[in-house]
Amino acid sequence: MPNEPQKWDEFLRWLPTYPDSIIGQGVLYQQNKMILYGKYKSFKSMMALYLMLCLASGTEWLGFKTVPTKVMYLQLEMPHSLLHKRFRAMYDGWTAEGNEVQEPFWMWSEPFLKLDSGDGVKRIRTYLDTYKPGLLIIDPLYKVLSGNILDPNQVRLLADAVDQIIADYGVSVMLCHHPRKPGLQTDGEPDPWGSDDMLGSAVFSWWADSILKLGRTDSKKSSSQSSQKYTKLVLSSDVIRYAEEELEPREVVFDRDTLQFTLANQLVII
Repeated sequence: MPNEPQKWDEFLRWLPTYPDSIIGQGVLYQQNKMILYGKYKSFKSMMALYLMLCLASGTEWLGFKTVPTKVMYLQLEMPHSLLHKRFRAMYDGWTAEGNEVQEPFWMWSEPFLKLDSGDGVKRIRTYLDTYKPGLLIIDPLYKVLSGNILDPNQVRLLADAVDQIIADYGVSVMLCHHPRKPGLQTDGEPDPWGSDDMLGSAVFSWWADSILKLGRTDSKKSSSQSSQKYTKLVLSSDVIRYAEEELEPREVVFDRDTLQFTLANQLVII
């Protein structure tokens, strides 16, 4: 419900109930929205699945404390059978490390759902009513938008629809997204845009509470070697609106055998 205007002294006397943290250090609170973006083959969808497992068990996610949370994961690019194959391997590797599910989570594949249309929003609401997750992960963002992703008016329709869902259900929302093609400055160097490096209107950067970028740091030559077991990544924060201190980039290693992510300084190779 909208808040009524409060006189300044009444506002200061007001004792609010602060939202609970889902991911620590201000990364994600209840009823917040987060965007995780990265280039093709940066393993952002795998990272989203791994985050879901960490939240399901209340275990740390790359050094961030988490609170056990019900999660619904909506995948719009991958067939359900191939999503099962990928997640089965990740889940086996995760449980092999002694992790256990504390909160339920749900996997959902739907290639045609649009959140800037009434039918798509209605379908989302049906499942939110039924399962009541604390976090809804949508992967990828561009697939739920039928309008022009570069048009701020079209993007605002999507943002407003997500905001209304958050207000009505108290759910947090995480969107997986892609970057735009890098531009060049007049001196030929890459154009540093920060979170505006994301594909689409700058409305996304203004709207999200947290924006995390996932990128690969291994060389193209080394990544082409099929025998390579580990892939080096870096997770950096473009926007963390409610962080009390600046978050440093985190070096991450992805194990291609077990499909697990580990902080680089915690990896033990035997």
